[in-house]
Amino acid sequence: MKVRWACLVLGLGACSDPDNSPSRLATDASGGTAGSANGGTAGSANGGSAGSSGTDSGAGTAGDAGAAGGSDAGPPDPVELPPGSREFDGIVNLVNAEAAQQLEEFLLDQGPLHEVLRQGLTKPLNLFLDHYVEEYDFVIFVTDHVIDGVPVAGKFEAVNRRAMPGGGDEIEIAAGGYKTTGRTKAVIGIPYRQDYYPPLSHEVGHYWAAYLDSSFGFGLTLDGDYGPHWGVSSVNGQLGGFDASTLKCQTPAGAVPPGCTRLASGRTRYVVGAFGPNANGFRNAPFAPLELYLMGLLPASGVPASFQLLTDAHIDEASFDQTTNTLRVEASGITTLPFSAIVARHGNMTRLAEADRQFKAAFVVVSAMPASDKVMTDVATWAGVFGNRKQVAGWNSFETDTMKLATLDTSLQSRRNKSDPAPARRERAACDVLAQDCGRPELGCYLWPPAFCALSGGVKVDQPCNALFACAKGLDCVASAANPNAYRCRPYCDPTNASAPSACAKHCNANFLTLESSTGQVLGALCLP
Repeated sequence: MKVRWACLVLGLGACSDPDNSPSRLATDASGGTAGSANGGTAGSANGGSAGSSGTDSGAGTAGDAGAAGGSDAGPPDPVELPPGSREFDGIVNLVNAEAAQQLEEFLLDQGPLHEVLRQGLTKPLNLFLDHYVEEYDFVIFVTDHVIDGVPVAGKFEAVNRRAMPGGGDEIEIAAGGYKTTGRTKAVIGIPYRQDYYPPLSHEVGHYWAAYLDSSFGFGLTLDGDYGPHWGVSSVNGQLGGFDASTLKCQTPAGAVPPGCTRLASGRTRYVVGAFGPNANGFRNAPFAPLELYLMGLLPASGVPASFQLLTDAHIDEASFDQTTNTLRVEASGITTLPFSAIVARHGNMTRLAEADRQFKAAFVVVSAMPASDKVMTDVATWAGVFGNRKQVAGWNSFETDTMKLATLDTSLQSRRNKSDPAPARRERAACDVLAQDCGRPELGCYLWPPAFCALSGGVKVDQPCNALFACAKGLDCVASAANPNAYRCRPYCDPTNASAPSACAKHCNANFLTLESSTGQVLGALCLP
């Protein structure tokens, strides 16, 4: 038999509209799901004052052998950059029409796609790694022009991410189509705009957050789902959330919850310091303690004991008061989430060793024609500030946003030697739900197309389950049509080979769910309770 298999939402994030007003809440389409097509959302970008760069250009040409920014000479026989390309003050402009087009399409695309299937910046990254040694954690690609109608100020995509307990993404990522040795953690796309500072810490932060169990309610509002962001919660970080110290009742004015007078509807109106449910860059918020914990930079003892979440909240954007820097939020109430519940669900996050807190990033302007000096100077300033090599008032470095718990080197490193081949393009990592061949004992292979490896919760067959990947390897969490709210761990079975030991007819007494692609291709099957 076939029934609908309900799944919980996962996703990745992007930032949107760079307008500095906290009341501008725009939509982001960088989210993805495990078993549904729901997109994520995002909000205002990390705006800042439009300071001038005040830097030397340090311009080079495509034929220069030296590294960017006046550094020592590069390898003795470096590969030549594409015609029209140049290194410039610690960054590089790579001229390639196809790569530039893909970057623009990546920023404009709002279609939902499961995170293990994403390969949105293969051409820019492969072009970059054809010319530079792969020694970066993050590669940040910037357009050379303003894109009309672009809905985001930045967009993140994981390339290599090891699934680890503690609260990061539970899915193992080895994105297909990329040339990589496994070194590059992620790629980020940034649409160029003049006189602002992109949401760089926000996008880098998406490598680690916010991927906590959806049952906690982060990112959810009455009006929609902000995906992998903190939503209307008191996390108060780069990925959104409010400052709990500013939360007051509207009536009586100035009173503190729970001393608020409810509306006739039973709901409550609160006044709170201006915030974004998906980004707080407009007020220069650093990473929150919870974000630093998820990044492996802060011990659990440094995280607040609990968080407040406004339930079924509606943010009244029109209520923003510029004088008091506040806005109104109406909600059905306040839920208190203990940090211990997060640890109980996800385990303890392992702190990074000191040597692992020193990250590297490259800034690459990708264009169909050589980028202007203005664009190159602006992007070089962004890179310099983010890497703590330059200062512009109101703009934070990664080191500042992490409370000096980590550093990020944004200087362009060595050009690839002609005798040193680039990494090979790889196919997406795949697994078999029957063979359970993920390679690491803590990983199980799960299917809701496609098949992918994720951390297994270890719940045994026929036991209740309430989370993605809660079940032991070879099992998955499913409910039947007859009892749609009773989820149990049940085994995968073989729907195509009736003589196999795991054949569905024998393994499940013919009571199973067949999983198919959108084109009707049978991908696998799962026994039902």
